[in-house]
Amino acid sequence: LGQLNQPHGLCLSPDEEWMAITDINNHRVLLVKLDGSVSLRVIGSRGDGNLEFQTPGAVAFTPDGEAIVIADFILSRVTVVSKDGVFLRRIECGGYAKGIAVDGDGNILVSVVATVKRVKVFSPDGKLLQDCLGKQTFGGFGSAGLAVDPASGLIAVSEAFSTSEAVRLIGGAAEF
Repeated sequence: LGQLNQPHGLCLSPDEEWMAITDINNHRVLLVKLDGSVSLRVIGSRGDGNLEFQTPGAVAFTPDGEAIVIADFILSRVTVVSKDGVFLRRIECGGYAKGIAVDGDGNILVSVVATVKRVKVFSPDGKLLQDCLGKQTFGGFGSAGLAVDPASGLIAVSEAFSTSEAVRLIGGAAEF
């Protein structure tokens, strides 16, 4: 994998053939084919352009496994990149993007730290569907981790650095 400098987020593709790893201090995402048949792919560098990052922390694959969704904390945005490293779209989050998950329909869930800490939901093409999922806000420095069960729609959000450190569950089959 080369020299990593603060690896942070990682995820497996739905077919469990690929792994994406965020490398915060090298401002990049590494994509590894687990059987070793494809050379390591390095996506991104430092900056604020389309394939540039400041703090790529959380990462998730789309349901078809063909794209990677990357949350950049400092740039307050999500970048969607093809598995081949081609820029697809940028989604501005309106606050620090911390956690990320993609549901079974391809909707992108982002835990955002701003004046109010919340989970925002965007359509696969980046349109804001819901500004505050479940009408819940979160304590502390914000919701750090985020996961969704693609089958049931059950969403788990972790609260970090608060007096009520916990994992909250937001009901299954949520409507956006």
